[in-house]
Amino acid sequence: MAFVLPASAGSVQTFNYSTSVSGVNNTTLTGSFVYDTSNDTFSTGSLSFTGNSVFGGLHGTYNKSESGDSFVLSLSASGITLQYNITLNPLNTNQYWVTGTITRNGTTGTFAFTDVPEGGARYAYLVPAGIVIFGGILLAGFKRRTEVATA
Repeated sequence: MAFVLPASAGSVQTFNYSTSVSGVNNTTLTGSFVYDTSNDTFSTGSLSFTGNSVFGGLHGTYNKSESGDSFVLSLSASGITLQYNITLNPLNTNQYWVTGTITRNGTTGTFAFTDVPEGGARYAYLVPAGIVIFGGILLAGFKRRTEVATA
């Protein structure tokens, strides 16, 4: 078991994503955020809008820290209103959902992104290791049972 437990140890992870912005033509949001799984804290992130709409060329970073499995950023500045949410899957912190809206000069765009993890890497190591360990315990129990010869 000592070899299996480190496979689930937490660490600082940077997540990157890209998605289209609905409600406007030819606009894409590219973003990133940092999540520390050892203390369940969001920190530095960035948002960048590219394309031909009124949002093209907007970009920024944030250094807001927030604990838990969800992050909310709401701001209004220079005629732009942004509502940005990240929610982690509590069963697998490698899977997350990003949603939000952005408004500028009466034009509103919405965006949503759902991460599809590559097989849930954490469980890809833990489940086979657990099966092997419990299989070994089960087989060890069968070997202890021996028939006693009677004369």
